[in-house]
Amino acid sequence: MTETYAVRWVVDAGHGWLEVPLEEAIYAARDVRPVSGYSYVDERAGFAYLEEDRDAGVWLEWVAGSDDLEAVRAVAVGVEGFHHCAGPAWVRDLPSWDVAEVGPASWFAAWSPARRVGS
Repeated sequence: MTETYAVRWVVDAGHGWLEVPLEEAIYAARDVRPVSGYSYVDERAGFAYLEEDRDAGVWLEWVAGSDDLEAVRAVAVGVEGFHHCAGPAWVRDLPSWDVAEVGPASWFAAWSPARRVGS
């Protein structure tokens, strides 16, 4: 049985992002590798939108606890949601991860030590 994750893909005709809780994205970026400016942040709603080509893998690897392809693939298969935008996705209007009002460096200082989902 595949484990499921309460996150979703948000896509438009040109691109896609994995919507994950901001707190988890922060831990993943700290523990796995930095997230690029092609990802976006909605601090008010508490979500990060991780760019599909590179940054979504940061969260997938973090949840899998490994960069092993089969472990990451198992997490990816468990992503529950999908939202297709008819026009340009609203994600494109959010602040970039690199220029969000509260930048990643200050986020790291504000959060407790690393933890995995469900711990």
